[in-house]
Amino acid sequence: MSASPPTARALDVLELLGRPGAGDLRFSDIARELDLTQATGHAILTTLEERGWVVRDPLEKTYALGPGLAVLAGRAETARPLVVAARARARELQVAHGCPASVIERVAGSVVVTAFETGSPGVTLPVGDHLPYAAPLGTAFAAWESPAEQQAWRERSGVTDPGLIARLDAHLATVRERGYEYDHMTPAMAPLVGLVGTLRGEGVSPAIQSVVQALLGQIVAEQIDGPHRDHEVSTVSAPVFGPDGRVALLLSVHPGKRMTQRQVATLAREVTTATADLQPSTGEGAR
Repeated sequence: MSASPPTARALDVLELLGRPGAGDLRFSDIARELDLTQATGHAILTTLEERGWVVRDPLEKTYALGPGLAVLAGRAETARPLVVAARARARELQVAHGCPASVIERVAGSVVVTAFETGSPGVTLPVGDHLPYAAPLGTAFAAWESPAEQQAWRERSGVTDPGLIARLDAHLATVRERGYEYDHMTPAMAPLVGLVGTLRGEGVSPAIQSVVQALLGQIVAEQIDGPHRDHEVSTVSAPVFGPDGRVALLLSVHPGKRMTQRQVATLAREVTTATADLQPSTGEGAR
């Protein structure tokens, strides 16, 4: 089934207004950012305003998310008890360890931070922003997927080097065996994975593709190498499985500091204890 462009444009407007730090935007800001014609932008905003999903300030002539979305969000909370419970555990982990904790979910071909708990106002992650579900992002999801789905995960990032594929496969097996993942991916590095994935295929010279593969190899290598003096551990994640036995979400802690293997394992035990308490059923993944 093909996607609906009109629906996508309306959702683009809502996601733009919901971005952290976006502030209130004028019609011209929205149209320019999303490349909308005046007629299309006006029709979308008028409809969303009628439904209460956006509101327009008559004095400043700016748009913001409306109360209609708050009603839907409230209903979504009650419809997703597992996510609500995971957020509560993230808050407990944040308080216990004094570092941020989050809930991460998969949305189609993306991974999304849907909750972020921090005791420091200056420390944040882009809640709601979509990052590509492509190697090495989302390893703790991919580790419990089928071989075919793992292959698709690798291919989305453009990995073609046999040696790199073998290292990724071995890393997925390790993550699945120990039950958690830790990485060194900084917020600045994560978008590079999506960019690298677009710089391949037809129209890209062999020289550029060679550089792209080298960059991707370096990104992957930094994520699957163990902690040492040059690496800070960014995230320790453990999966929570749904009734179908697949990974429903990740519960993550973000130390943001250099850690030894023993320190990582100690922290991971607490995270995996929390995820075990969240399991709604004893699926294959929960072991």
